[in-house]
Amino acid sequence: MRSHWRRSGEVEDHASDLGRESEAYLGGQLAAWLDHHRHRVPEWAWVNALSRSGLDDLVAVDRLTWRSRRSRTWATTFLQPLAADLARHCRGSDQSLAQLQRRFLWPLEARMAAGRGPFGSDPAQLAAIVRTALGWGSGRSAALSDGYPPPPIGRGLGHGRINRIALSILGPASVARRPGNGPPKPPKS
Repeated sequence: MRSHWRRSGEVEDHASDLGRESEAYLGGQLAAWLDHHRHRVPEWAWVNALSRSGLDDLVAVDRLTWRSRRSRTWATTFLQPLAADLARHCRGSDQSLAQLQRRFLWPLEARMAAGRGPFGSDPAQLAAIVRTALGWGSGRSAALSDGYPPPPIGRGLGHGRINRIALSILGPASVARRPGNGPPKPPKS
């Protein structure tokens, strides 16, 4: 009987961990949760920190502590600069942040988590891909108040390889429509 309770307790612990891990994922804290539990943080979990965090969390990301040296490197090279840029571009607007996250960062995170993204150990390359996906790769700021940022692909942007990678991650859905343009109109007969 005692072994049954021990096993049952283990199952409850695992279920509790799964619940906390899911909560961390949905709150944009998965990278910190994995690092705290001494797990390797996959590249898509760093994008999760940008795609699911609120403005308050983005501003406070530099106050997080990291256990592993690899996580500290990713946090300082990838997460902190991009979180600051994202908060600055949104100008304190939760609505602007939510638009960018839904339109560009959620699909990027989902494709990477599904194994259809660039995986490597270089946080600077992933930062360039995220910037390109947000429309910042060409040095332009994303248009926030009047609509979505321009598509991240194009000629003469100087980031051809990164643009191809971003397009392969985001797919054709990355082509943004400006409000008011809507779907194509059917031909008049």
